[in-house]
Amino acid sequence: MKPSAVATSYLVTIAVVAGAWLARWLLDPLLGDHLPFVTFFVAVIVAAWICGFRSAMLAMALGFLLALYFFVPPRFSFFGSSGPHLVGLAMYFMVSFAIAVFGEGMRSSQRRLREIIDAIPAAIYTTDAKGRLTHFNPAAVEFSGRVPELGTDHWCVSWKLYRPDGTPMPHEECPMAIALKEGRIVRGAEAIAERPDGKRLWFTPYPTPLLDAEGRVVAASTCWWTKPSASRRMRHCARVKSVFARW
Repeated sequence: MKPSAVATSYLVTIAVVAGAWLARWLLDPLLGDHLPFVTFFVAVIVAAWICGFRSAMLAMALGFLLALYFFVPPRFSFFGSSGPHLVGLAMYFMVSFAIAVFGEGMRSSQRRLREIIDAIPAAIYTTDAKGRLTHFNPAAVEFSGRVPELGTDHWCVSWKLYRPDGTPMPHEECPMAIALKEGRIVRGAEAIAERPDGKRLWFTPYPTPLLDAEGRVVAASTCWWTKPSASRRMRHCARVKSVFARW
């Protein structure tokens, strides 16, 4: 990780812990001396998920010091805590460490999955439920001839799309958009993508919506296969060429 990225992750962690301290301070009239670490557990979870193991450990240490000084009797002192509170401190360390380890494991799994996707030679990309791009692999960049913008580009990575008969296909009508809007797997569709350099590629997409436990679309992924059969190419070649000549 670059030094700038490390510094950013630590700054984010400090901000998250500060937010946890503020939340616990606001809850103090209700909680009193009870549950001094409750909001700092949340800080450790957020740090582990967003920034990784080291940031989670930093959040754990900062949360320990802040809770010990401000919320564990005797307050505004690092010393003099009684037996029950010492047990609470030990539990805080054990649970926070477990959260950090679990979070790092989840991040490692996601990282390995992205590395596998990036190594696949076929164009693959994912979107959120609204069709905004969330990830794409190098093959998708090579296929589309451009670098898509995450969170900005919608529905697909291509510059322009055409139907098999050569007529323009709006991005919001592409197979990926249909899969997201209708919540169903789309198979058997074909399209033609045009790159910014003017090159056109015939491809077969395989958009698949991802559903949550209640059946709602939360994301989608697709793979583009760009090697149609020779017979199909010959069947459409003359018609497509004549249509493209008009554009």
